[in-house]
Amino acid sequence: MPPSVAGQPQPPLVLLLGRGSPFAAAIERRLAAEGYRVALQDAAAAPDEEVSPAAIVFAPKVPRATGLAETVVEEALLELEEALVAPTLVVRDLVARRGPDRASRLLMVVDWAVTGPPGATAAAAAMGGLVGLARSWALEFAPLGVTANIVLVGPDADPAAPARALPTLVRPPSAEDVAHAVAFFLDPRAGSVTGQVLAVCGGRSAAAMPV
Repeated sequence: MPPSVAGQPQPPLVLLLGRGSPFAAAIERRLAAEGYRVALQDAAAAPDEEVSPAAIVFAPKVPRATGLAETVVEEALLELEEALVAPTLVVRDLVARRGPDRASRLLMVVDWAVTGPPGATAAAAAMGGLVGLARSWALEFAPLGVTANIVLVGPDADPAAPARALPTLVRPPSAEDVAHAVAFFLDPRAGSVTGQVLAVCGGRSAAAMPV
């Protein structure tokens, strides 16, 4: 993106916490095409003191899928800390302490494990926790004009995920579809949408209870 012309405002900055996410590259490309500046960092990285993002997108690494009997408690606690504590600290620093001028959009990109499939103890806990955080923040920060939403990614969108027996109702989603959903929530016209879950899953959630 070319540098800003003197006297004109910088394009809005999106802090993308998700280096290593299978969707980070597609999200970064899409947001850049929409005119945003994107700062890609590790999910657990502390933001720069001078950063002033218009939006924060969390796309954390999903904990390894293991059943309860195979779960190593110490490893699970570290994975939960990375998934839940890191975004809490970032949001506390950039929104709760500094006000909505530092970020007006919060977005979680969560894995299908949030639906509670078997053999995904730590992953289900981490992804469910992110949904809970987003909905709580939607209520807490609404008076500030800050929205918080969730993009729920179906299991077919990640090419590294194991194959699923149940087919999708329409074509399987791609990383670009996930990026499109992220761009929707960041759009200024989505300012009245908060506390919501948008499933990019090829229709897998159509017969399920809402998350």
